[in-house]
Amino acid sequence: MEALGVIWEDAKSLFSFANAQVAYVYKLQKNLESLNKKWNDLQNMEKDVLTAIDRAESTGVMKRTDEVIGWLQKFQKLQEVSF
Repeated sequence: MEALGVIWEDAKSLFSFANAQVAYVYKLQKNLESLNKKWNDLQNMEKDVLTAIDRAESTGVMKRTDEVIGWLQKFQKLQEVSF
């Protein structure tokens, strides 16, 4: 009878593992679509930031801050390693 309990616990563990894997694969397409949308949003944000920077710098009103320079550098690195 004890062996049956061990087998039952092993079966539950295997089912739990398989269930997690199925859920991962099931959600993969949705997650990839969401990631792609967010990536496109981020690229559009970069364009907007660069446009605003160019406009502000051309009028001499503002200069790039270290924070902006850092963000642009981080985004550039992301672009180099993605897609």
